[in-house]
Amino acid sequence: MRKFSKLIDNYGRIHDYLRISLTEKCNLNCSYCMPNKNVPKNETILPNIVTSNEILFLADYFCQRGIQKIRLTGGEPLLRIDLLQIIKHLNDLKCEYKHFTEIGMTTNGVKFKKYAENLKMAGLNSVNISLDSLKSERILKLTGQATFKHSMAAIIKAIEVGFKSVKVNCVVMKNFNEDELCDFVELTRYLPIEVRFIEYMPFSGNHWELSKLFTFKQMLNIIKNSYPNLICLNENSFNIAKLFQVSGWLGKIGFITSMTENFCAGCSRLRLTADGNLKICLHDNYEVSLVKILRNKMNSHIIDEWCNEKSNYNLKQSMQLNEIYDQLDQIVDQALSKKSASHKGAVQLASSVNRSMVRIGG
Repeated sequence: MRKFSKLIDNYGRIHDYLRISLTEKCNLNCSYCMPNKNVPKNETILPNIVTSNEILFLADYFCQRGIQKIRLTGGEPLLRIDLLQIIKHLNDLKCEYKHFTEIGMTTNGVKFKKYAENLKMAGLNSVNISLDSLKSERILKLTGQATFKHSMAAIIKAIEVGFKSVKVNCVVMKNFNEDELCDFVELTRYLPIEVRFIEYMPFSGNHWELSKLFTFKQMLNIIKNSYPNLICLNENSFNIAKLFQVSGWLGKIGFITSMTENFCAGCSRLRLTADGNLKICLHDNYEVSLVKILRNKMNSHIIDEWCNEKSNYNLKQSMQLNEIYDQLDQIVDQALSKKSASHKGAVQLASSVNRSMVRIGG
């Protein structure tokens, strides 16, 4: 029986959270995420995109190396025609790897209501729904489509269906939506959700400027002035989100402070892009191809056979499989060794080369 080592970098950080982007396509055109409006939006799977078999094989590999949580992202995951099949296969891994306990998904919510119950039955545990304004005209300006009602309906449906966790992601931008902070906080009065305020981050093509950055401290000051009974729920700087709650309210609010108070010291995330590259850091342009190994002529048929007949795999095939694992171990461990202690500051990142957000996976 092969023994797999944990995913540990040079700073002792254990990586147990994998984000898998299923597609680079989206049915919206949010300016901070997908600046190129010519990106295809149809529901076909592009030839270079990771296949469902490749996703399952890599997910299994990473679970053997200690991954406890997988989040499906995009683009818009619901544009992936085999999404339910992928979630069902990932859910099967929970029986094999007891430490793997959660499958999450980030969505813009436009198509979510229609599929919510099937997603839950397939094994999806949690959902993050992107909503950057509670004003329909602002949503239209930001995304290019009038989708506010769809996103709100998605939030309510996610609560009704009974997902373990329902979060609302709000990217806060100066002179766009910072005047709505308290309106978003009000959502947590009666709804069991977590509203996450995200500092505006620079990515390729999104025309990020320091003048557009509305900081965590600025957000917190505004909210505290309106809600003096706001309490902090976690003090640990290693946490991804700084969590707060208005005393007695049902929901919570969180802050993702990547630009002003990064949480790199406790980073446990790895990312698989939709074209099969491993990114060790959201803000680092270093990446390595994992599908290149899987698509090697000697390996591709083994992957397909493994996915189709996993329980009946014989010893000879297992030896071939170990060769693939050896190749993956080498390239993944090498990538981990290159992960920095911390990403660059906001201004430096703005002048760095990286993918657009939609090509990384939100």
